[in-house]
Amino acid sequence: MMKIKISSKNAYATAELNNSKTAKAIYDALPVEGAANKWGDEIYFVIPVNIDTEPDAKEVVDAGDVAY
Repeated sequence: MMKIKISSKNAYATAELNNSKTAKAIYDALPVEGAANKWGDEIYFVIPVNIDTEPDAKEVVDAGDVAY
């Protein structure tokens, strides 16, 4: 597992990425800075990663998950 830190002016969190190709591409692109947006209960932002969807990807994730 790869551990990452996600922070903003008012919040801080750590997360563990799985061992997928997508997670490795995200990890290799770090650090990333940008403006976050909120959609419902989700927080999202643009990152400099463009990779095909994993075969086991899902559209609905659990609360607290980090998704791409």
